[in-house]
Amino acid sequence: MIREIVIYGDPVLRKKGKPVRETTEEIRRLAEDMIETMHDAHGVGLAAQQVGEAIQLTVLDVSDAENRPSRMWIEGKEVAIKEHMPLVLVNPELELSKETEAGPEG
Repeated sequence: MIREIVIYGDPVLRKKGKPVRETTEEIRRLAEDMIETMHDAHGVGLAAQQVGEAIQLTVLDVSDAENRPSRMWIEGKEVAIKEHMPLVLVNPELELSKETEAGPEG
C-alpha cells in the first residue's frame, strides 16, 4: 500500500524513532508499504518518520541509481549491491570512519 509522505514541518519528522523491539507482522507490512511508497516516489531511501511512524526503520534501494554508484560490504567483503536491494534496516546504527570516498551528490 502506498502511504502518504509527510512533508517538512510535520512534528513526526523531528521525533526520535523508538527502537523496534520485535519484527512483527505489522512491522513487516510497514516495511513493504515503505518500499512500495519509495518506488512510487522514485526515491532511493525512506525513513519511517517520512510516512508518519516514529520508529527506527528505514528502507533503501539504490539498484537503479546508475548515475550514483554505491558500494556495499557485508562482514568486511564487498558484495554486489543489486543482489541485496531493496534493503530494510531495523534499528540501524552508524559507525563513523575517518576514511573518505568521493562521489557525486544526489
